[in-house]
Amino acid sequence: MTPLPTHLQAEPTAAWIFTAVGAIFFVASLAWALRESARESSRLPLLALAGGAIAALEEGWIDRIIQLWYPLDSPLVMFTALGIPQPLYVALVYPGFIGLGAYVCYRGLLKYPDGRLLWPTFFGIVAMDFAFEVFATWTGVFYYYGEQPFQLVSNGWPMWVAPVNATGPLLAGWMIYRLEPQLRGPWRGFIVLIPPLAYAGVYGASSWPVCTAMNSQAPAILIWLSAILTMSMCVLIVTIMRRVLRSRNVDDAVTDGMRRSVQMAVQ
Repeated sequence: MTPLPTHLQAEPTAAWIFTAVGAIFFVASLAWALRESARESSRLPLLALAGGAIAALEEGWIDRIIQLWYPLDSPLVMFTALGIPQPLYVALVYPGFIGLGAYVCYRGLLKYPDGRLLWPTFFGIVAMDFAFEVFATWTGVFYYYGEQPFQLVSNGWPMWVAPVNATGPLLAGWMIYRLEPQLRGPWRGFIVLIPPLAYAGVYGASSWPVCTAMNSQAPAILIWLSAILTMSMCVLIVTIMRRVLRSRNVDDAVTDGMRRSVQMAVQ
């Protein structure tokens, strides 16, 4: 694997600003989840938020394969995983980004079961990822190293990670939508595991082409083609989710129509 760039240091002012932004984002996410829980009389928003927090523990191995480096002098490092420091701001951003991202997708599916909001939600999360990571890498909070494809500037944000980061919360929201009606009583607590499972699953299922190429000293053209394949796989995952939703709606409509026909015949 590509050696870790331990010489890259965090810009102190930018790193602390990013930590403060992460804290504000976390407080806003928690407040919104509490309000939604009270309004809906449901623990689901808080379970999703907690699931996003658990997903933050996956960051270490994700960092290693996608070649993302949090500097050794990052503020408030919680622990080190696979040689990569894990600053507090990681744990502050994940609950809202992954957990509530899944909940927003779930709520959209409740309102529009045909999945018409999947793509707008996907691009909304891509835009959020862009806003967070371009600022952070441009100011020297953390870095992407190695032979990164679709990278605008050296050590900056590579565009290929955005579709992967967006597909994870969408898959989690879709899974909650499909499984939530079946989970009752104590089983409902297992919803907290859906965001980390979905996020890790998407990274494993879709990023392996580009991550394998980047970590095997492959030619640049192969790395770029692998990144295109990774992004295409993310698009395919979202497309399949939308297709399953539409097929289910058709089946439900047919079933309802048959039920009404039987009732009319009996009458």
